[in-house]
Amino acid sequence: MKKILVTLVITTMIFGFTGCGTFAGYGPGSHSSQVTLEDGNFTVVQSGVEASATVTVLFPALGALGIPGGPAGLPLGDAALYQRAMDQLRGQIKDNSNVGLVNLTVDERLKHFAVIGWKTLTITADVVKFK
Repeated sequence: MKKILVTLVITTMIFGFTGCGTFAGYGPGSHSSQVTLEDGNFTVVQSGVEASATVTVLFPALGALGIPGGPAGLPLGDAALYQRAMDQLRGQIKDNSNVGLVNLTVDERLKHFAVIGWKTLTITADVVKFK
């Protein structure tokens, strides 16, 4: 009985510390701005700007089994892939005054071999400059 109780407590703690509170969702969240794109009020200054961020993960199949750790396993580094890729993308903008990102796409790729994997997030966007 004691063994079952200890197992239950440990399982509850694992689920509690690795559940929804650790979700690393992508996207800007609730921060957004609205700009009206009309003919003549902007110019495309860069097209197809791309940036990526990668993290190594252990047990990449955990999510498929319904075990906490997400669909890409347990990260062995900075798992803030969206933030790192966006920082890299912003660094590639040649003139960042009065510009915006449009046609933003986010692609996620997971490569794995046995118990180790690599999760890569790639962001692609066009840069427009407002007049």
